Amino acid sequence: MSNGWNIISYPAQDAQDAESALQGLIDEGSLEKVQSETGATIEYVSFLSAWNNTIGNFEPGEGYYVKVNQ
Repeated sequence: MSNGWNIISYPAQDAQDAESALQGLIDEGSLEKVQSETGATIEYVSFLSAWNNTIGNFEPGEGYYVKVNQ
């Protein structure tokens, strides 16, 4: 992925928890935000000190915007 906004597709045949799929980016501190075409997001909420996932699952054949800082 490139620094900034990227468009990714979810190529698997089965849905998967979106936050779990991106755990590697979260662990390395590079994930900033993910957004679906419906406006649902995965983003860090500082006052909760936690990631908030309103996307739920990545769905087969769908695309997502992913913002990373490196």
